[in-house]
Amino acid sequence: MRNSSILFATFILALAGPAAAQEEQADQESEELQDTSLDAPPPSFDLEESIADGPALSAADAATRAVDTSPTLARARALSQASEFGVARARSQMLPRLDLSAMYAHIDGFEDGSIPLPVNEEAIAVQRELASRITDPASQALWNLQIEGQAAGNAVTVPMPRDRVDFGVRLSWPVSDFFFAILPAVDAAEAGARAREYEIAVTTAGVRRSAYEAYYTLARARGAHGVAVEAEEQAKARLEEVEAATRAGLLTESDRLAVVSRVAEAAQAIAAATSGVEIADAALRTLIGADDGAVFGVALAEETPVDADYAMALDRRPELQALREVVTAQRGAAQVAYAGGYPHLRVRAGANYANPNQYQVPPTQNWEPSWEVGASLTWSPNDTLTSVHHGDQLSSEVGATEAQIENMRRMIQLEVRRAQAELRAAERGLEAAEASVTAASTAYESRRAQLRAGGTTTAELFDNERQLNRARLVQLDAHVLVQLANVHLAYSVGAL
Repeated sequence: MRNSSILFATFILALAGPAAAQEEQADQESEELQDTSLDAPPPSFDLEESIADGPALSAADAATRAVDTSPTLARARALSQASEFGVARARSQMLPRLDLSAMYAHIDGFEDGSIPLPVNEEAIAVQRELASRITDPASQALWNLQIEGQAAGNAVTVPMPRDRVDFGVRLSWPVSDFFFAILPAVDAAEAGARAREYEIAVTTAGVRRSAYEAYYTLARARGAHGVAVEAEEQAKARLEEVEAATRAGLLTESDRLAVVSRVAEAAQAIAAATSGVEIADAALRTLIGADDGAVFGVALAEETPVDADYAMALDRRPELQALREVVTAQRGAAQVAYAGGYPHLRVRAGANYANPNQYQVPPTQNWEPSWEVGASLTWSPNDTLTSVHHGDQLSSEVGATEAQIENMRRMIQLEVRRAQAELRAAERGLEAAEASVTAASTAYESRRAQLRAGGTTTAELFDNERQLNRARLVQLDAHVLVQLANVHLAYSVGAL
C-alpha cells in the first residue's frame, strides 16, 4: 500500500479519535514538519571545504618538504660528494710526483779501507843503487827506509766515515701513463660524478612522486571522512524529521528505527574513515619529516596540463642520462686497463745534499751536493696479458650497460604511453563522476520531497542517500586519479 493511503487512513483515525487535544497536537506537529521541510534549503556538501580543514599544506609544499628531509636523498648527495673527491684524486695523478727525503745512518763493524801499492823490483833496484851514492848518512837512511817499505808492499789506508746524513729531493713524471691511463681515468671519474648527479635527480623525482601520492592518499581519506560525516548529519536530520512525523502519526515506529539504524551505520563509517585519515596523515608526515600534530588540510589543485611525448622523455629522464654517463665511465676504465700493458716511459730528476756524499770518492766527512736527471722505459709481457683480459672484461660490461639503456628506453616509452592513457581515463572518469553527483543529488532531493508528501518510504530515501554519498566518493576518487595521473605523466617525461 502506498504511503499516501497510510497517511489518509491515519488522518481519518486522527479525526475519529476521542481526544481532541491529541488531534490538535498531531495536526500542529504535522504542519510544523511540513513547513520546516519545505522551507529548509537543500543540503549542500562542499568536498574541497571538507578536506581543507586543518594546517594548510599544498601538494607542492609536501613534495618540497619531502625532498628537503629525505634520508634517501641525503645518501645520494653523500655518494655524489664522494664521487667528486674521486675526481679530485684522479686529477692529482696528473701532477709530477715529488719525493722529499731525509736520512741518517751510523755504519760500523768493518775496518777502514786500504789500497795496496804494487811492487816493482827493477824500480826498487834502481832506487837502491841511487841511495848507495848518497853521502849523507841521515838522508841515505831515510831513502833506504822508504825503499824497503815499497819492497814490503805497503798499502794506502782510506778512512771510511761511520756516520752519514743525506737530504734528497726527487721529481718524476709518468709520460706514457699520463696520456694512456691518467687522462682516461680522469674522464671516467668525471663521468661517474655526473652519473651520481643524475642519480640525485632520479631520487629527487622518486621522492617527489611518493610525496604527491601520499598527499593525494590523504586527500582521498579526508574526503571519505567528510562524506561519512555528511552522511551522519543527513541521517540525524532525517531522524529529527521522522521522529516529528512519527509523533504526528504520519510515519510508524519502524520508520524511526530504520533511521536510527542509519545513524549508527554512519557513525561506524566515520570511525573507519577516521582511522584511514590518521594512517594517511602519519604516512605523509613520515615522508616530509613532520612531527605529530593536527591532520593536514589538503586541497585538490587545478590540473596543470603536461606537455609530454616520448622524445621529451628520452631527453629529460635522469635514469637514461645516468646510464649514458656510466657507459662513458666504463669505457674510460677499460682504456685504463688496456694501458696497463703498454711500455711505461718515466722521466725523473733529483738532487742530494749529503755528508758524506755517496758519489764522492774517496768519501770524506764533508757536506757535498749532487744532482741527476734520467729516464726509464719498462715493459712486462705478463702485465700486457693481464691488462688485455681486464680490458676485455670491462668492455663487456659496457655492452651490458648499453643493453640496459635500450631496455630503459623501451620501458620509458611504455611508461609514457601508460601515463597518457591513465590521464585520459581519469579525465573521462571525472566528467562522469561529476555528472553522477549532479544526478544523484537531484534524485535525492526529489526523494526527500516525495517523502514529505507521503509518496515514498524512508528505505527508498536511504537508497538515494547511499547513491549520493557513493557518487561523492567516486567524484573524490576521480579528482585524485586526475591529480595522480598528472604526477605520473610528469614523472614519466622527467618533468616532476
